[in-house]
Amino acid sequence: MIDNYSIKNKRLFKGEIFDDNQSWQSFVRSTEAFTPLIKHIYQINNMQLEEISYITVASNAVFRVGDKVIKIFYPPEAGIRDSREYETEVAVMNHADTVGILAPRIICNGVVQDGQYNFSYIITNYIEGILARDAIPKFDEKEKREFSFKMKAIMDKFNVTNNTIKIPRFDESAYLSNPVWNDSLESFNEDRNLYIKNVNFPETIVAHGDLIWANVIIDKQERIHLLDFAESIFAPYYYDWTAILFLFYYDKVMIKEYFGDCTGDEFFDTLTMSFLLPSRGPGFGGMKWAIAEDFNVDVNEITKSIVDVNALKNILIKWFGIN
Repeated sequence: MIDNYSIKNKRLFKGEIFDDNQSWQSFVRSTEAFTPLIKHIYQINNMQLEEISYITVASNAVFRVGDKVIKIFYPPEAGIRDSREYETEVAVMNHADTVGILAPRIICNGVVQDGQYNFSYIITNYIEGILARDAIPKFDEKEKREFSFKMKAIMDKFNVTNNTIKIPRFDESAYLSNPVWNDSLESFNEDRNLYIKNVNFPETIVAHGDLIWANVIIDKQERIHLLDFAESIFAPYYYDWTAILFLFYYDKVMIKEYFGDCTGDEFFDTLTMSFLLPSRGPGFGGMKWAIAEDFNVDVNEITKSIVDVNALKNILIKWFGIN
């Protein structure tokens, strides 16, 4: 339901969006720009407003308000961003709760009409803890294995077929335009396009879509919580694999604990395919730096050596073989 507050009133959002993501990003960290809007949202939901503070880098506006978090989404009237992010986040947060995944709990949500823009919002509880990006570098080997084991159990629950929720489905044609490979050899891109066109994709499951360091938090009881489901999508089961590798800082101990046997041809075929998908995160563009460091070569040499999809697979096989 839309709250018809301000068609005749002065706009609450103290910013100007020029139908582009850049202008929006210039405001997402500004408590000054969003405070009047947040005050109104709290008022219509009969909630007590507390101190508002910026909380994290995100594509939408995310602020902490006392023991709660409010996320305000890019208005669809401004174009550019996917207008389904709000509905996706709500649906997948409910999915996480249903399958027993620890994640923020929705306290209230809705849409506020403010001038020409409709701002969707979600208010959740604030999770006290440490982000994975800050915790993992300090792990010893035992802690690495424990974290990987827990993440595997979480994703096994999360990555299931669920036809009752409405979220975007992957578009096979979009796989042909992954910007990660823009600097690759023409021969690779030609082979990649042919390879993808001939792939038989498996049944799709709920994928997180943005499983980066900032979206995984460890609480004081060492429990893992997932955050930010706005990019979730029905996709092949390996859609989140590249993000998992990045989450683990490409650490071999964590990777092998999570994936198990990393030696079979089927595993490397699937791993290669995961890098060819247009998922968010660094993809192979980020992993090249880890590979270049382990091989002690310039990262540009890695790029030049990937002449086709099979060459990519062989590099991954060689890299995983490093002790």
